[in-house]
Amino acid sequence: MSVHEVASGVFRLVLPLGIHGIPSVNGYLLADDDGDTLVDCGIALDDPAADERDNDGTVPLARQLQQCGSSFARLRRLVITHAHIDHFGVAGEVVRRSDADLWMHASTDLDLGKYEEPGIAVDRRAHMLADHGLYGETLEEASSGLRDWMPVMPSIGRPSHVVHGGETF
Repeated sequence: MSVHEVASGVFRLVLPLGIHGIPSVNGYLLADDDGDTLVDCGIALDDPAADERDNDGTVPLARQLQQCGSSFARLRRLVITHAHIDHFGVAGEVVRRSDADLWMHASTDLDLGKYEEPGIAVDRRAHMLADHGLYGETLEEASSGLRDWMPVMPSIGRPSHVVHGGETF
């Protein structure tokens, strides 16, 4: 995975996924002398070459930050565009390692609730899909996908700064 400077001080990070045939997701680093901003952070992935104490799922992200001349220590804020696991999965660990502010939209409360109680979320989805005519193996496959993603979200990040739209930083 590589990093590309797309504008002066703006880097596109290509973060590995490898789930459901999706190879990667983009994140962005906005470099600033007063502290960097990371926009989206990907999922937790172990690195067999990493030291066990640092192998909290953030190693691939840490390596890409380093390629930009940044680090967790330089992060001032983490902005999540939306709370799908591929954009948000390692947010709790990034905040823990960096002490950055976590900016999320107020409507992400629905997703946070789903991640706190994935069994309930899967059951609700199954009922909704059954009401729309799915059944059997098709229903099970369509409703249980959330369980595939939960292992790549080691902790649930909690916003320290809730946005409602139109904010600037």
